[in-house]
Amino acid sequence: MVTGIYAALFAVMQYGLTIYVVKRRLAAKISLGDGGDEELLKRIRAHGNFVETVPMVLILMLIAELSLAPYWALNAVGVCMLLGRGMHFYAIMNENFKIRAPSMYLTVFAWFGGAALCMWTAITTILS
Repeated sequence: MVTGIYAALFAVMQYGLTIYVVKRRLAAKISLGDGGDEELLKRIRAHGNFVETVPMVLILMLIAELSLAPYWALNAVGVCMLLGRGMHFYAIMNENFKIRAPSMYLTVFAWFGGAALCMWTAITTILS
């Protein structure tokens, strides 16, 4: 199952992001919010952006996979999302806006690619 592999990889990534936030919270002694700490704010937003985008793409991938979408298409969506999220984290933490835009393009491509796969598999199923 292709989606299962990506779900596992994203789970590991999210765990890493969570630990990254927690480490800063402990170091800065901030238990809620960002306390005005710019470093913590960047970490929180990197984590938040991840959890705001990844679940929908995984849901779309799973629906498309269960509807028998081609594995190459599922992998294209998954790889774009992995690259996009990894690049986005790097861009936020290093304030590198040259990388941030392409990371968001990859994320949007994965999002709409997943949606297109769902639509395509639904329409071909209905018409067959």
